Amino acid sequence: MEEAVSRIEHERRPVNFWARIPIFWRFQLGGWGAYVVLSFPSKVLILGSVRAAVITTLVRDGLAFLLTLGMRAIYRWTYERHWPLIGNALLIGVVSLLAGWAVARFSLALDHRIALEDVALFGEVNALRMIYFCMSVYLGWSLLYFGIRSMQDASERELQLARAELQLLRVQTNPHFILNALNALRAEISRPGQQLKDLVQALADYLRYSLDNRDRDRVPLGSELDAMKGYLAIEKARFRDELEIECEMDESAREALVPGVFILALVDNAIKYGRKTSPLPLRVRLTVSRPEPQSVRIEVANTGTWVDETHPRSFGGFGLENLRRRLALLYPGKDCLRILKEAGWVTVQVEIPA
Repeated sequence: MEEAVSRIEHERRPVNFWARIPIFWRFQLGGWGAYVVLSFPSKVLILGSVRAAVITTLVRDGLAFLLTLGMRAIYRWTYERHWPLIGNALLIGVVSLLAGWAVARFSLALDHRIALEDVALFGEVNALRMIYFCMSVYLGWSLLYFGIRSMQDASERELQLARAELQLLRVQTNPHFILNALNALRAEISRPGQQLKDLVQALADYLRYSLDNRDRDRVPLGSELDAMKGYLAIEKARFRDELEIECEMDESAREALVPGVFILALVDNAIKYGRKTSPLPLRVRLTVSRPEPQSVRIEVANTGTWVDETHPRSFGGFGLENLRRRLALLYPGKDCLRILKEAGWVTVQVEIPA
């Protein structure tokens, strides 16, 4: 029930005011607001006037609201110190009883317009009912507080694990790219000239891009594609006339936020597995489009036939299963990745919210 967990998503999209409020205050304001509204008609019937019901609501329910803020401070202190279950259970019972007793006493004094010291709580059946009712309200509030805190902590742990896995999956791409770049540079050393300088610059640009965005879960699609140019230059230098690459992009998609270093995985797989089944030259086609205003589609197609990944990959690889796990973590419940096989082409299609 404390501050909302930081979301993986960093999209700059409009969010309504209620969604910006921390979870505790959503439940606190919403719950007590609903209680006031639902209990107001009965107060009017019991007290005989709207004016008396309004005064009672402001005074008694206002006191109850303030008491729960005090209870929150106590529970927050004990929760952060990891009290044992039995300790928290005893604390909830004692605090709920005291809060119920205090509100019941104040309510009876207010209803009968007498001084607090003249209230007889244990001498009347109605007074005992009032204590029981008030204590039940605060007991329910306390259990709800600890329940939501526990659920939120569990969600936060899952989120942290998901972020750690995302970072691990993403980091795997950098050694693989650098290995390809070094192989291309080694081949060019025997032919020094402008080509070697361009490849070194391409490698430097990609590494700079990777470092600048290492802590970001989303990057602008245009930046991702610009960084891809260095990778494509290195692959073209490696395979020369055996590789043809086509790129087509809808310029309106450049500002869409996408997972970092995921197009690289698509192109790398297209080249690696396309070379096993495609006649030369291998053709790779990268297409970026916006089928809908709120989504972006990236397609990487290569000539050849589909190769099932039935054997474990060697260290440093980052296949489609890696990418599929990343997309599942970032977009739970969505089937973002599809594989199409037709007419001598294999197409991997990724469609994600923009």
